[in-house]
Amino acid sequence: MTVGVYSTKSIIYIRKWTLDRLMDIALNVMHTFYATLCITPFLRALGMKIGHRCEVATAFGMVHSLVEIGDESFIGDLVSLGAPHIFRGQMHLRKTIIGKRVFIGNSAVIMDGTQIPNKCLIGCMSLVADGLKEGQSCFGSPARILPCRAKAPGGISEELTYRPRAGLIFGRLCVDTVRIILPRILIAFETGIAVHIFKLCNKAIDFGLSSLTVPILYIVIFALPSLLVCIGLKWLLMGTYKIEQYPMWTWFVWTSEFVTAIYEQLAAPLVLEFLRGTFFLAPALRCFGVKIGRGCFIDTTDITEFDLVRIGDYAVLNTKVGLQTHLFEDRVMKVAEVCVEDETTLGCASIMLPSTRLGRGAKLGPLSLMIKGEGIPTETSWQGIPIQADGHRWGRIEAEDLESPGARPPQTEKHLTVGVGKKKQVQRKIYFAMAGPFLRKWGRCLGKFLGICLAVALIRYMTLVDYKHFSLSRVIL
Repeated sequence: MTVGVYSTKSIIYIRKWTLDRLMDIALNVMHTFYATLCITPFLRALGMKIGHRCEVATAFGMVHSLVEIGDESFIGDLVSLGAPHIFRGQMHLRKTIIGKRVFIGNSAVIMDGTQIPNKCLIGCMSLVADGLKEGQSCFGSPARILPCRAKAPGGISEELTYRPRAGLIFGRLCVDTVRIILPRILIAFETGIAVHIFKLCNKAIDFGLSSLTVPILYIVIFALPSLLVCIGLKWLLMGTYKIEQYPMWTWFVWTSEFVTAIYEQLAAPLVLEFLRGTFFLAPALRCFGVKIGRGCFIDTTDITEFDLVRIGDYAVLNTKVGLQTHLFEDRVMKVAEVCVEDETTLGCASIMLPSTRLGRGAKLGPLSLMIKGEGIPTETSWQGIPIQADGHRWGRIEAEDLESPGARPPQTEKHLTVGVGKKKQVQRKIYFAMAGPFLRKWGRCLGKFLGICLAVALIRYMTLVDYKHFSLSRVIL
């Protein structure tokens, strides 16, 4: 594809739409393939111009032949990279150029036609600011240029960040290969066992009755083994996560990303996604090391360094909330704690970065972002990118301040006088809120499954029944 303006009814648009759908399927089916050393050659094969030693996670939306990425740049997860602009039935294709050593944070949006100078930083969930110059950083929507940028940790060789030795490249390639293959092997093995057992059931009993064993087979053969494998790998390879900084080309980073990828490919889609919004999700996450209080409503599975996440009693985490406990700025994995205190609320698609704290009874609005080191005071409501409230903001906090389990923001006199009756009332409301989505979701699934089984049984019997001896009871049973 070339630069130009094309109708949304043209062949060019149909080709672009088809490629986008294929890439969406690839992202879901081959999720562990992304953010590995194999993704750069794959994108080059699609026509993208990528410099040496680039790191690309799960960028989407781009026209590959119209995107250029300079040497040693880093593209985070879920970045919209040069997606075409469509206006009044016309698709506008323009060239997107990213300079050398540019860092683009998770969920950032890079509009088509953007040119980013060398050594710039684009924050999470941010746009590119107008007038951005070399070495500057921008953040927010609308974006604003930041006055300064955190300095890279000293004493770390470029051999562990930008220019690794051949031995390190080979070691990471081995880890990435196992990361790509292991989920496929496990799913293929589980599928073979499930099909064999279903065939045996189908021979022993009627097809309609054997179809009723499908949910049991899924839970016993797919869901539970996948969950147990992920829990075992987490504790075997990583143990307990701690607050620390690790250069990208180290075994800790590779194995941590390996565990995260397996979790996102097996445990999350096969088990935990079905438990979102129910009281079953909290015990499952506790098995990974997440510290979760009583009566919490959790409608997200976006958690990575599990031991560094603390969720207080009666907290509410809505859909697509992200508790992000690490950053890769300057190719150093900076791991820190995220603290969500009692009776707090996180709106849909809000994100908390490392070393952040949501004070007791506070609320973070939907599509909001707490940057590293921020804290929200008790009983206040904040929203936006960056977050804003009625004129006051907590001072910045350090990672060491979060190590103490009892550390909390100052509490107001009103909050200290909350009685037991109010807490019980809040608890009942949360339990009802948790039970509703669970019953609706599983009720719909069960209804669809029984409908399919009934339809299959009726079709089978209507084609095989002897109408001279037709019996309605036989058709039903």
